[in-house]
Amino acid sequence: MGVDGISIDPSSLAPALRELRAGRAVVLIDERTDSADLVATADAIEAATVNLMIREARGILAVALTYERCEALHLRRMTGIAETQRA
Repeated sequence: MGVDGISIDPSSLAPALRELRAGRAVVLIDERTDSADLVATADAIEAATVNLMIREARGILAVALTYERCEALHLRRMTGIAETQRA
């Protein structure tokens, strides 16, 4: 069983994982919500890809950071603790 009770066939992710491992960005489509995400790995991202994400995809640029890195960058939470526990 996958996330949120949805079954995901791992073989369907293989092409995307190959692209990510090769340093290329991929588009992940969520048919349930009719939305998509442009995804790239942090070690392969380039300024041009970030520019594309911000200017052309016109969405939110999300970055996964550890608590320690957020502290070092003096980043504050966008939501309260109670809200994040519900997510």
